[in-house]
Amino acid sequence: MASEEGTEKVSFIEGMADKMGSYTTNSDVKQVFAVMSNEVLKFLRGKKIYVYLVLLALFLSLDILLPLFLEVDGEVMTLTDDGAEIARGVLNDLSLALLIMATLFSASSISSEFE
Repeated sequence: MASEEGTEKVSFIEGMADKMGSYTTNSDVKQVFAVMSNEVLKFLRGKKIYVYLVLLALFLSLDILLPLFLEVDGEVMTLTDDGAEIARGVLNDLSLALLIMATLFSASSISSEFE
C-alpha cells in the first residue's frame, strides 16, 4: 500500500492523546502523586491507622509469645539465645505483616473512591 504524501503514521497512544486533550505524561505523573499524597493524608487523619497499628502489634506479639505456650512432643518450646535467629524470624514475619497492611491500605483507598 502506498501512503499519501503529507500524512504520517501516528501511534495509537499519540492518537488517543490528541483525542483526550492536552494530557501529557508529565501532568499524569503529577496527578498520580497528588492523588497518592491525598490518600495517605486521609489515611493518617482517619482512625483506620490505629486499627492497623493494633493489628500489627497483636500479630508481632503473637509471633513472639505464642511459641512459649506451644508444646512440641511434650516439651515446651523456648526462645533461642541466638539473637540473629530471633531477628530473622521477626523480620520474616514483619514483612508478611507489612504486606497485609499495604493490602488493607490499598483496599481502603480503592473502596473510598466509590463512597
